Amino acid sequence: MRGSLTKTADFKYMGDTVYYFKPINNVIGPNSPRLMIPFSTLNRRGRRALSGIISIVVEASSPNIDWKVKVNGINLTREFRPNYSLLFGGKSYYKFLFDIESILNTKESIEKNWVNLLLKHEGGSPLELKYVLLITGFEDQDFKSDCEYWSGLVLLEPGDKLSLITDRKTGSTLVVSQALDANTRMLLATSGGNQSIIYNSVGAFEEHLVPNIPSELSIPGTRLRGILLSELLYLNVYSKPINIAVKDVSVSRVGEEILLRFTVVNRGDARPDNLVYTLISRGNILYTYRDNAPLNVQEERPVEVKIVAKGRLEEPVLRVVWSKSSITSFMEVKLPSLNHL
Repeated sequence: MRGSLTKTADFKYMGDTVYYFKPINNVIGPNSPRLMIPFSTLNRRGRRALSGIISIVVEASSPNIDWKVKVNGINLTREFRPNYSLLFGGKSYYKFLFDIESILNTKESIEKNWVNLLLKHEGGSPLELKYVLLITGFEDQDFKSDCEYWSGLVLLEPGDKLSLITDRKTGSTLVVSQALDANTRMLLATSGGNQSIIYNSVGAFEEHLVPNIPSELSIPGTRLRGILLSELLYLNVYSKPINIAVKDVSVSRVGEEILLRFTVVNRGDARPDNLVYTLISRGNILYTYRDNAPLNVQEERPVEVKIVAKGRLEEPVLRVVWSKSSITSFMEVKLPSLNHL
């Protein structure tokens, strides 16, 4: 076993924690010096950031590289100074970590539901961007996050065992790693027994979300080169339940219009950020509406929809979708068919 993995951050706050993993595998150099990587953070909705970390892993033949890294137009670095590096098999991997919480809370960024990462090659050896991981947390009193982030570069070879130390007992684990051979698997020892990660590709980093907290990682076999481990994120995020129901549903035809009436009810312990109502007939969307007005706990809201539709309404379905930070759910109600005009 070569390399290291260290505890980088501990997240404990009233808010939601979300990660965004993007495998890239693009070369940046004289012929293609600029790469923009956008992240959609639709769960933000103007809330204050409580955490923000960007992890970048690149492969390069030499560290003699001039580059520039920006987030939302703000410079992070102009120097190629990695936090971790690992050489094996004639390849060199470099990892960079950036704390961007303060950038996410600038006036220019706080109202944006996206994060733009810009990499610009300005001289020296070309590099291959392997992946980018963005970890964010946004304030929300209906969520509680208790997460732990370990980062680095570790080569695990057959027979190696990596013991993991964490106080977390429940939750899930994000594992970002790369297999060096086909048919490679990683064993994770958990309180519920051993689990396996089976890799889909060779030479590309993958994300795997394990529904447990492992105490040990190991690589079985003798003929394989093993895996390159880069990220471990222990996720334990609790949210108050949202229970949306629909009652008093009726659909009728009034002249050239279809009249749909229903009452949407919040029977949960938290209010959704928004609701979307959609009327579907045989898989075709006839009407959709986004309702951004807060639906408070135990509130009942009558909704009336008029749709111009002369044809027959066949196998109609009312779909109600609701979102809360990173959580999205929906329900459907079957409606009676209506003859054409």
